[in-house]
Amino acid sequence: MAPAASPPPTAAFLYSYELSQPAAFDAGYKEHLEWHRSKNDHLTWYGWKVVAGSRVGAFIDGTFGSTFSDIDRRPDLAGDAKHFERYVAPYGKPLTYEVFASLAVASTAYYVQMRPDQATAFEQTLASLKIRSSNARPLSWYRGLGGMELPSYVLMVPRASWSELELRDMSFPAWLAGLYNGTSDDGAKLTSVITKVRSETWSYRADLSYFPKD
Repeated sequence: MAPAASPPPTAAFLYSYELSQPAAFDAGYKEHLEWHRSKNDHLTWYGWKVVAGSRVGAFIDGTFGSTFSDIDRRPDLAGDAKHFERYVAPYGKPLTYEVFASLAVASTAYYVQMRPDQATAFEQTLASLKIRSSNARPLSWYRGLGGMELPSYVLMVPRASWSELELRDMSFPAWLAGLYNGTSDDGAKLTSVITKVRSETWSYRADLSYFPKD
C-alpha cells in the first residue's frame, strides 16, 4: 500500500502598518472587517498591536491555517483592495508583507535568519525534537517564502503573561531547548546556524479580528 500523501502546508500571510491616526485606523479596519463578513470570507484574520520590539505601536494582521489554494479563493479581490484603500489605508502606512509556509513540527514572535546552506539541517533538528509535555500552549514554526531575507523562519509562542519568560537561563539556545524535551546541546545545535534573531511581543486585538461563519 502506498503511503498516504502528506497534507499541503498551511499558509501564513502577515501584514504590518505604521499608524498615523490609530483611532481612525481602528474604526476603518472594523468597517473593513464588516466588508469581509458581508462577502462571507472563508479565511480567519487576526489582529495584533506590537507592544515590544523594533516596531512598537505598529498594527499587524494576518491569516493562518489555510492552504495556499484557500488564499487564491478569497472573495472579490478587487473589491477588497478598493474598500481597504478607502477606509483603512489613509490612516496606516504599510511596512511589511510577508508570506510563510508552516513546518510539519509541532503571543511572542521570533524571527530567525540563518546561513543558506544550513536550512535543511535546522529543520531536521527541529523535527527530531519533541515539544515538552508540560508546555500547554502550541508552538508554530513557519518557513519564510517571500517579503524577507531568506532563509528565514518565524516562531509563534502564545503566552498569557510576562512571567512565562522568567527562566533561570534567558539565553536563546537554553530557552529554545526548554520549550522541547531537549538538552542544552540540542539548543546549541539549533542555534549554531542562526545568524540573526529578532523578537516582538504582540497584544491580541479581538476587536480587530475576523472569524468566518461555521
